[in-house]
Amino acid sequence: MTPAYSIMAGGTNIQGRVVSLEVADTEANKSDKAGIGIDDRNCEVVLPAKGALLMS
Repeated sequence: MTPAYSIMAGGTNIQGRVVSLEVADTEANKSDKAGIGIDDRNCEVVLPAKGALLMS
């Protein structure tokens, strides 16, 4: 099965490193939440700067 999403962090595609993805769609005027777990066992992922745009 091929995932139906892609994830970009600071202009870098990190989709191949995603091990978990959680999205909470909350009611009306409350903030939605997202959590992304990534595999960085080789310490090759550079964290995006604070406030970087995450796109899916």
